[in-house]
Amino acid sequence: MQVQNTQQLLLNKCSKISGGVYPNDWKLIQLGDSKSGEFSNGINKDKEDYGSGTCYVGIIDVYKNFCLKGEDLKRVNLSQDEIEIYQLQKDDLILDRSSNIFETVGYPTYFAGYKEPVVCSGFTFRFRPNLKTWDSKFLTYQLMSSPVRKLVISISTKSANSNVNQKSYKKIFIPRPPISEQLEIESILSNIGNLIDSYKITIETAKTLKKGLVQHLFIKGINHKKFKKVKWFFGQKLEIPQDWEVKKLVRVSKIIDSLHITPTYVKDGIPMIRSTEIKYGNLKLEHALKVTKEVYEKFTKNHKPQLNDIVMSRVGTYLVTSFVNSKESFCMGQNTLVIHPKINPIFLYYYMNTNFANKEIQFTYDRTAGQKTLSLKNIRNLHIIVPTLTEQEQIASILQKAHSMIYDLESKKDNLEKLKKSLMQKLLTGKIRVKI
Repeated sequence: MQVQNTQQLLLNKCSKISGGVYPNDWKLIQLGDSKSGEFSNGINKDKEDYGSGTCYVGIIDVYKNFCLKGEDLKRVNLSQDEIEIYQLQKDDLILDRSSNIFETVGYPTYFAGYKEPVVCSGFTFRFRPNLKTWDSKFLTYQLMSSPVRKLVISISTKSANSNVNQKSYKKIFIPRPPISEQLEIESILSNIGNLIDSYKITIETAKTLKKGLVQHLFIKGINHKKFKKVKWFFGQKLEIPQDWEVKKLVRVSKIIDSLHITPTYVKDGIPMIRSTEIKYGNLKLEHALKVTKEVYEKFTKNHKPQLNDIVMSRVGTYLVTSFVNSKESFCMGQNTLVIHPKINPIFLYYYMNTNFANKEIQFTYDRTAGQKTLSLKNIRNLHIIVPTLTEQEQIASILQKAHSMIYDLESKKDNLEKLKKSLMQKLLTGKIRVKI
């Protein structure tokens, strides 16, 4: 493929595009060129005007969506003249002019039209493409591409917010293939995007169903007909199956507190888990700080964390637990603890993440400390609903299968997102050509 060096054709910093090459039958079009389209500012209104009236596009609406959804928009009171001046049209692009999130300044979204008038706010501006020059969705992808994003961020001004104005944006040059090729590229990327969106919906639905399943299994169990009322925390009562029990956490596990000292960290050594590493799901050690063998031995004198343990933070993110699914050695840093289960470990892990377990934890944290802190005493006294061992295993198996299904869906979505990102880099620069 013959290519031309874009840097030889561009006049200043604002026209540079990372990568520097594109096919020789593509054109470099400056966004400020009259053949490219036209810019206009959004409308500014007083605070009291917001809340009802006409739909408007704000900063958050832009960077949250590739294609703008009118039904999710907020409203502002406008006159009919203002609506006529600022109303968006199908195929318009809206760009963030100002943002407190550095990475989103100048970010685009595509407007597909809506059943009622929509305008854009003063913190955004509109670009109305010349449809003889651009397919609007293709141009949106180009403006979202890594080279253009890096350029926009580099030309933005930084203060309390990051800002980019129309004058700077107009200087940007975008590689433009023929319209027929733009449509093919847009179609490929949009099809992958639609598939990603369908996975997102499926994942959220699966998570909602799993959440309801968890709440049911841990209170009603599997196929029970006889129930009893038992004492719960703060004088409450709870109805559970007849052959279940309520026990304190200390009776169904060994609880090991960490040492309350900060060690010296080293470049190479054994991972030490701090509160920042404890997140829902399996414990991940790759980003943990390291300590020497001597420090490890000192911190694991009472207990060496092991496979099927549960780790928990006592400060800050105290509602979160991680499950140890690896035999790799590690130790616990200060303000953390290990729960070594005496019952089915997977059952106990899922139980510790139920809403009713979290509610009890919220009631028992120390409100006098600067940070929210759980005392060891309160942790030991947490109520645990305990089925028979057989039913613990059944419940754990059901929830593991649900978790595995969601994990599989998320992996497929992540792979599609990586594929889309890779294709964007290649299709939008002409490194891969589509057949017309």
